[in-house]
Amino acid sequence: MYGDGPFLKASWPLGKIELNSEVLTIDVLLKRFQLQFSQIERFKMGWTEVRVIHDASGVPDSIIVSGWWLPRRLRQTIAAHNLPVQL
Repeated sequence: MYGDGPFLKASWPLGKIELNSEVLTIDVLLKRFQLQFSQIERFKMGWTEVRVIHDASGVPDSIIVSGWWLPRRLRQTIAAHNLPVQL
């Protein structure tokens, strides 16, 4: 675990995300990807989905996570904890 524990946890039938002070973790089926904030260029918010724009090697280029209220919860968490990620 990185940082001070998760600030945000969201799960859906096939995956989940966690966000803490240093890293975004995405679990999908049997794979886990961790992105440091320095590797994340920005989040592109949609109505119910979030696209993660990044430059991390070994992580799929297209990361889209979705869920009811996820974009709003992610925005609130980033703002509340003053995380170094662009929206």
